[in-house]
Amino acid sequence: MLNSESPSHIQVFFFSLYLVALGQGVHKPCITAFVADQFDGQDAEERRGRSSLINWIHFSSVAGPLTAVLVLNYIQDNLSWSLGFGILGFNASITFRLVRKNRLRTIMAPSFDEVYELFIH
Repeated sequence: MLNSESPSHIQVFFFSLYLVALGQGVHKPCITAFVADQFDGQDAEERRGRSSLINWIHFSSVAGPLTAVLVLNYIQDNLSWSLGFGILGFNASITFRLVRKNRLRTIMAPSFDEVYELFIH
């Protein structure tokens, strides 16, 4: 550790690390649940598609940060910051275009009888 680091800087650094860990731990399980809910569990083809998509989500949740740490840090350190941010902006625009194509299944609100059965059984 350098002598120029004050205790408040160290506290802010570790607090930010804890926030990142908390953010990663909170959203990853939710993504899988939200994606799985978009598919009909009764249809065999959609079950296969759901499994494939969940595998791709887990792969991309590992490959994305790895790429960002290795490739983008190299580009920003050795080439230019603007190129690194341009790559990120381009990828974000592709993601936003692809998100529009997803299919949302309409979920009907449970009836009173279904809620009643939930509490009785």
